[in-house]
Amino acid sequence: MILPLPALVAVTLIVLGAMIAGFAGPPASRPRPALAWTLFAAGTLGLTAAAALMFTTNTRLDSLVAAGAACLLALSARYLRQPGTGEDPPRGDDPPDDPGPPGDDIRPLGPGDADAPWDWGDFDDARAQWSARREGAER
Repeated sequence: MILPLPALVAVTLIVLGAMIAGFAGPPASRPRPALAWTLFAAGTLGLTAAAALMFTTNTRLDSLVAAGAACLLALSARYLRQPGTGEDPPRGDDPPDDPGPPGDDIRPLGPGDADAPWDWGDFDDARAQWSARREGAER
């Protein structure tokens, strides 16, 4: 059975309002993931119950349960959204300065550089010892 036209229009407007609030309206003041997942679970169970009612009975209750479930699912989206995401920054704020490409401030370090994290003299000594051992092993 179908709902009477005035009730159908009212339910449609309620569901449409919940969807606009959930997906296009402002997010909740703070995200509430536990509440959002609870609403999502209740909405999913509601849709399952509406489908079961639709196939097993011939009442108007299935339409109302499906509408309520759709509202719960839309509201779960509202409580899951982060405040400030997807919005433009306030006017008057300059974008952050471009730091340039990564590694732009890196300069090569060479022998005699005090900032080098290694001692070039020790490195040259170790390389000379390695070369001497390598040459001795090749002969």
